[in-house]
Amino acid sequence: MSDRWKARIVGYGVPLVVFILLVLVGQYWERAVDRAFGQPTGTNTLPPGFPIAVGTKPTPSGTCTFGAQTGGTFAGTIVVTCTAQTMTLTFPFPAPNGWACDAHDETTPADVFNQNGHSTTTAAFAATTTVALDVVSFKCAGY
Repeated sequence: MSDRWKARIVGYGVPLVVFILLVLVGQYWERAVDRAFGQPTGTNTLPPGFPIAVGTKPTPSGTCTFGAQTGGTFAGTIVVTCTAQTMTLTFPFPAPNGWACDAHDETTPADVFNQNGHSTTTAAFAATTTVALDVVSFKCAGY
């Protein structure tokens, strides 16, 4: 092989090796970031260890009428009928300082549920009038 061809091979070899390394590192980095931040890896389900609301559901009480519940301890839905009343969620275990929650009427988004109190075992809401059998979703965090 002539020196001219050797120079071309070496000249293209270094950039080619660098390119291949960058591609491999990029693929590794993408998978590492996906694993670190809990992104699904090619499936339609949440990855292992991802927080899912399971366990004993909080007990709803107050002057609203309550129906079926889905979800778990810190997130889910409740079927509710209220006429400018109150709703309190009582959790199956205490949080060190209290519970901070959001609740939203999925059926009639104009209906408002504002958290207006808490204790280590409860979160209280003031509820505007709802349509009968509205589905209210909630998510709560103990702190």
